[in-house]
Formats: sequence, structure tokens, C-alpha cells
Amino acid sequence: MGESGSTIWDLDHELAASLADGICVIAPDGLVIWANETMAHLMECSRAELLGVNGLGLIHPDDLARAIDGLDYAQQFPGRTAVAPFRILTTLGNVREVEIKTGIITHDGADYVTVVAREASARRAVNRALRSVAEGAPLETTVALVGEAVLGRWPNTGMAVVIPDGPDSRQVFITGLDGLLIAHAEGSVRDQDGGTPWELARDASPVVVVDGARLPDDLQNAARTQGFAGFGVAPVSDGAGGDGCLLVWFDHTIIARLEFFHAAPELTEVLSIAVERRNLHRDMWHAARHDALTGLLNRLGFGDQFQAWVRDVRARADETTAVFFVDLDGLKSINDRNGHAAGDRALRELACRLNSVSRGALTARLGGDEFAVAIVVPAAAATQTALQFADELLAAISGPDDAHLDASVGVAIDDGQQSPESLLEQADAAMYRAKTQGRARWSR
Repeated sequence: MGESGSTIWDLDHELAASLADGICVIAPDGLVIWANETMAHLMECSRAELLGVNGLGLIHPDDLARAIDGLDYAQQFPGRTAVAPFRILTTLGNVREVEIKTGIITHDGADYVTVVAREASARRAVNRALRSVAEGAPLETTVALVGEAVLGRWPNTGMAVVIPDGPDSRQVFITGLDGLLIAHAEGSVRDQDGGTPWELARDASPVVVVDGARLPDDLQNAARTQGFAGFGVAPVSDGAGGDGCLLVWFDHTIIARLEFFHAAPELTEVLSIAVERRNLHRDMWHAARHDALTGLLNRLGFGDQFQAWVRDVRARADETTAVFFVDLDGLKSINDRNGHAAGDRALRELACRLNSVSRGALTARLGGDEFAVAIVVPAAAATQTALQFADELLAAISGPDDAHLDASVGVAIDDGQQSPESLLEQADAAMYRAKTQGRARWSR
């Protein structure tokens, strides 16, 4: 019955031989009569070496009792299947963790056991990816674990994970692809319909599989050179309209249509959750460091960036930092006379006017009616440049007659000795000196 040509056991056709799952058939006498290449790979031997081996001998001795229970279950409940974790003992004496599903085929009155084995590393990688999301690990960690799951399940593949980073921006993580296939994953080389992988995946339900024969000649040749027959894509979303995808190139598209179809949604769901979590973290970080009214940095955000700003400028001998402490004059009067909404409009307008003076400046609303602006000035003309900028600030703040604003400005120039906090305090003290001298003035 096990001879080549017997129709029920002649499983060497394209599908069974190329499946990523290991498959073997065990005869009523307990001996293996057929196995595919994947099963031989799992057992670290050739297919011929598996034939005639005791089927239960493939199982680790400590798991043997459970394996026998599984066989009894399969015989008592024909048609039902159960997947369970086992350890197998390879012909080289190595132990591998796998997931095994058994079934019964009855032929000529005899029961034959079919064993489907899948290396459990891919499942473990998916579980670790889920755990990485729950623990708040960096997005790159989750992407790497999803990649490990893909390559563990389909070893002869290349892949790209395209992560949405806003509506029109993406991060692309590549594994096992070269040349034009990288360009294709990045969207600079288009597919047969002139689209990108994430555009193709946008309407997938749940995946789209593209045979290499449908691709443009240059992409088809590049795929063939790298041993791929086509690819599958599945969508990755950020929950805010950004498009990404999981792109996997296969050495045979039958596997993509059979297995990727069912496995991809779980993988892309993990990625989508990770992206949403990353975006939520970004939003929280941004909100903690920016002023909700004006959109400028707040005191915390300015403090973080000003520290690095001063340090970087001090590393350049020909430049230094000038900081300006700005206080809006008459905010209380605006609020009392026209209401707090008018005061908010004045603060927003002041923020716009400060931003208009120098696009390279570091600008913040420190709280209430207080703002800060930092710029880089030439060390050789620091005082002259800083005071000229103070005049420009006052002119910009003043604005047109029908929307006039006044502010007091304190100026401080870094001498390389004090801390950034002390430098800002020096500008604050100068601002109070300006305010005592009258409205719309600067002081140093």
C-alpha cells in the first residue's frame, strides 16, 4: 500500500510535498509509511530514513503517554481533531517543540493515523509579540517578533512590514529581500496595477495573493532570481487612516493562498494594535510637553529641549545661545474687559507673532502670559545680535493697530558658565526689570 502509485498514499504531489507543516502517515502496525519533506526536516533526516520508523518513537519519551491519549481520542472520535503541544526527538537526538494534530484514515478496513506537525517556534513568537504589545515594548520589538513568526512558519520566504507613521508616511522593515523587491516594499517600484503593496492590501479580505506571472517583467525577474513565485499582502492599520501592510514573498503561491490566508489576520492584528499603542504613547508624550492653547512647547517640553539646545551650541566655538523671556502686557485687562476667550485669542496671536520672527527659534509658552524664545547668535557679535533680535521681537509682537499687543522682554546671553535653568532665570529677571520701566520694552 505504501508503494509509489497507490492513489491513497501517493501524496507526493505539489501541495503536500511543499506544505510548511510536517505530515506523515502511520500504518496499523505503527510504522511510518509516508512523510513529506517538512516532516523529514523536523526530524533532521531524509524522507527515506523515516519510512519504517516506529511512529511513537518520534515522540519524546516524557510526552509518550499524552501521545497515546491523542491516538485513542482520534480513534474514538473519527472526524474530530485536536491540536496539542509535544516535544519530538529527532534522529540526531535533538529535542524540538511542535504542535501536533492527528486524524484517522480508514482504508480497506484498517485505520491509518495521519500526523500533522508544525514547529511551535512561530506560535511562541506570536505569543511573545502579543506580550510585547501588552508590556509596552518598542514597536520595533513587536515587528521583529512578528518577523520571527513568519519565518518560523514559512522558512523559504522574504518579507517586509510596512508600518503607517501618519497618513502619508511609513516605516519599512525588510527581511530576506534584495534590490527591486526592497524598492517594491518601499513603494518606489509599483506592481502590475501601478500601486504600492499597502494600497493593494487596503481592500484585502483578508489577504491578497499575487502570482509572479502577473507582475511587471523587471519585478518578476527579480523575484525569480531570489527564488520567489509571488507574494501575499495583508493590511496593517494605525486606526487613524494610515495604511501599512504585511508583505510576504513565497517560493510557492499555493502556500500563500492556503496558509497565509488564515495566519495573516492574526499577525496584522498584533501589528495594528502595536501601532495604535505607539501612536497613543506619542500623543500622550506630545500632550505632556505642549501647550494645548497655542500648540507651542510648554515649560516641561521647553526644559527638555533647551537643555540639549544649550549643550549642542556650546560644542560650537563660534556660536552661543540668546534666550528671551516674554511677558504679555495687560492680559488681565483684556480678560476683565472682553472675557477670557479674548485673552485666549491674544495668547494665540502672540504665539503666532513670536513664531514669525525666526523659524529656527525654540519657542514655548511657559504658562499664563509668559513665553520664551531661544536663538543661536554668533559668539563674536552675541550682544549686538541679541539686542537687535529683541527689537524685532517687540516689533512683531506689536502688530497692526487694530490688533495691537504689547510685551515686556528680558534678554540673557549664555556665557558658557551657568546652567540652562539659570540662563532662563536670568532672562526672567531681566523681563521684570523691563516691566518696571514701562510697557513694550526689553532689558538685559
